[in-house]
Amino acid sequence: MNSMTDNIVFATNFSDACHAAIPAVTRWIDSHKADLTLLHVYDPSKILRRDAESQLNSFYAEADNYRNCRRVLLAGDPCESIKDFCARERNGLLFMPPSDRTGLPRPFHVSSRARLLESLDMPIWTMGKATLSNNAAVAGKNIAVYLQDLDRPSAYISAAASHAQRHGATLHLFYIVPETTEGTLITSLHTGAPLGIETAIDMIGEIAAGLPSSLKIQIHVRMGSESRELKALLRESEAELLIVGSGQTIHRGFFRTTINSTLTSCEIPILCLPESIRLHPGRRDAAQAIAA
Repeated sequence: MNSMTDNIVFATNFSDACHAAIPAVTRWIDSHKADLTLLHVYDPSKILRRDAESQLNSFYAEADNYRNCRRVLLAGDPCESIKDFCARERNGLLFMPPSDRTGLPRPFHVSSRARLLESLDMPIWTMGKATLSNNAAVAGKNIAVYLQDLDRPSAYISAAASHAQRHGATLHLFYIVPETTEGTLITSLHTGAPLGIETAIDMIGEIAAGLPSSLKIQIHVRMGSESRELKALLRESEAELLIVGSGQTIHRGFFRTTINSTLTSCEIPILCLPESIRLHPGRRDAAQAIAA
């Protein structure tokens, strides 16, 4: 079994998005023979424990057919409770679909998903839109990796390559060159980011050269708006899973942290891998054979 997927933690609040994610969870468990933890955090001021327990026991009832399935009920703040729980779990993958939006927008509210993406040192599977096709694949024939810092390639690229190799999928390496402005010129001077498509292709080619030679790799580089071009790349590659670094998912604003709007509109599942995957000795093998 792959060491980073020994245990899938499915955090649920019983939303429509959580129900829509069940087929994807099932496919991941079947593919990797992983253990399953169904985790729910409730607010004692709003619901009795026995009622919360009843909801948890009736959610994803077919999961009880798995040999190693447990249901865990916690009381408290969802983000802190999930983070504390996951800190005690080894070799886990957190499934966290988005919450259903209810009521009026709260200008300074930070979602639990955004807080966990920012702080949790654990791979997180999520999705952009609350509606997920029942055909969501573990990998499919095409896996995409959205690259940003080409001058400092991260360990999650190797992890993504191993995941693609394991499933016999083509690995698509995406990069979007921002339109040239005075700001991008200054940024390039400090970071070494490429300003042209040809330079970006050369830099990605060097990254690809360090990946397994048996892996089928395609390089896609576009210039323009991130949101527009990423959608175009996903359609062009027919990707069924998008892998990103956790840092790419977060936008740190002046008043609050939010999830990158480009990813919230993504129509395929997203696997967010922490940059610190390379810092943990116990996860070195997983960096070479992804946490899928």
